[in-house]
Amino acid sequence: IACAENSIEIPTVGYELLDEFGNILGMAELAWEDKKTAVFTEDLILDKSIFHEQSWKTFSPYDVEELLSALKES
Repeated sequence: IACAENSIEIPTVGYELLDEFGNILGMAELAWEDKKTAVFTEDLILDKSIFHEQSWKTFSPYDVEELLSALKES
């Protein structure tokens, strides 16, 4: 709902970050690949650092305002 209300594209659910060989490096609950922005639930929190190392912006589901701001800036 927040995406539609703010004219932001719908994210990929269950996004897999791949290396150059197609191996899965990590997973995010939600991701906007073109904006290199991802959301992590507690069960995927260990993968958050992997995305961060790859220059992704990373958020928890509770960071709604910060996430929307980052998505609008990109």
